[in-house]
Amino acid sequence: MGAVVAVACCAPSAQAQWRLGPPDLTVGQDTASFFEDVVEVILSEDRIYVADSGLRRILAFDRSTGQRTATGGRRGAGPGEFRFLSWIGDCGGDTIFAWDSGQRRVSLFSQDLAHIRTFRMEGAGLERSWTALKCAGPGTFVGIARNADPMLSLGRSIPLNEMWRATHDIVLLEPDGALRGVLRTFLGEERYREAHRDGTGFSDYALIWGLRPVLASSSRGFVVGTGEASSLVRYDLDGNVLDTLSLGESRVVVSRAHVDANVQTRIERAEDRGLDIPSARSFWEEYPYPSHFPAFRRALMTANGFVWVERFAEPYTEQPRHWKVFAPDGTLAATVDVPRGFELLWVDETHVVGVVTDELGVQTVQVRPIQRT
Repeated sequence: MGAVVAVACCAPSAQAQWRLGPPDLTVGQDTASFFEDVVEVILSEDRIYVADSGLRRILAFDRSTGQRTATGGRRGAGPGEFRFLSWIGDCGGDTIFAWDSGQRRVSLFSQDLAHIRTFRMEGAGLERSWTALKCAGPGTFVGIARNADPMLSLGRSIPLNEMWRATHDIVLLEPDGALRGVLRTFLGEERYREAHRDGTGFSDYALIWGLRPVLASSSRGFVVGTGEASSLVRYDLDGNVLDTLSLGESRVVVSRAHVDANVQTRIERAEDRGLDIPSARSFWEEYPYPSHFPAFRRALMTANGFVWVERFAEPYTEQPRHWKVFAPDGTLAATVDVPRGFELLWVDETHVVGVVTDELGVQTVQVRPIQRT
C-alpha cells in the first residue's frame, strides 16, 4: 500500500456548493462490455458512448437500460481502426467523431457506430505531435500541437536528466482536417529527457506532476490553460479572446513528504514486478520533481457554455476532487467536490459522467445527477 500525505482540507466557499447524487446508470460491469482504459465519453438523450483507448474501440449503451447496443473500431491502421484512440466528440449532427493521435486522423461513425469515413491531419504545420483535439463548432476542430524541440532550432541540445519546457500552438482546423490557422504559440508541457544508462541515447517523456496544456470546448467556444497560472483563457469559435477565468488559488508546493511517498510507492511497484530495487530508488530519489503542482488538471464545457475546472489533486491524500464551475458570463457559479475515485469526463446541465477504477484496476462508467443547492 502506497504512502499517504496528511494535509488540511479545503476552506469553505461562499459560492453555491453543488453535489453529485447516487449513480443513475453504471455500465461496463459485464464481461462482454468491460473496459481497459476509458479516455472519453459522450452522453446523449438516449445513449452513452464510451471510448476505450486500451481496447481501441467505442461502445454504445442504452441510457435507460445500460445494455450495450453497438461497438465501433478496433486495433489497426485500416479505415475506422485505431492505433491510439484519444478522444471522441459530438461536433453537431448525428455523427460521432473519433481522434486517433497515433495516426493523426479522425474517423466518423454513425450513431450506431457504423464507420462513415476517415481523414488525416495533413499539410504544412500538421506533421507533429498532438496534445489534444476537440470540436470547435459544427464539423470544425481546435487542437494543441507540440512543436519541435525549441533548443534544436537554436543549434543547442536539450540537457539530459533535467526538466525542459515544450512549446505548443493553438491550431484551428477545417472540417476536412486542413489547417485553418494558428492562434498563438505558448510554453506548455514540462518534460524530462533521461539518458540511457548504456549511453546509446535517451528517452523523453512528460514530467510527473508537471504542467500540461488543458483544452475544453463546446459549441460556444473553448478554453486553454497550462496550470502555470491559476487561470484559463476563453475564446470564441473564431479564436478571439473573450475573457480569463480565474480560480483564485495559489499552486501547492511539492513537499519532501510528497517526494518520499512517491519514492516508496515506486519501490513497492518495482518489488511487485521483480525489478532492481536500488536502481528504482536511485532513479526516483534523483528525479527532477517540479517545485509546485499545477493549479488545475482538467477542464470540461457544457453545451451552453458552463466551464468546469478541476483543481490539481495532491497525490497520496484522501482529498476529494475539487471542481469550480464558471457561468457563461465568466462568473464563478458553484463548487463541486467529487469522490476521489470518480474521474469526471463529461458534464451537462443535469448530469455528469465519469469513470471509476477499483482496487483491481477494473473500470466502470457511471452517470450521476447534479444536485444544485
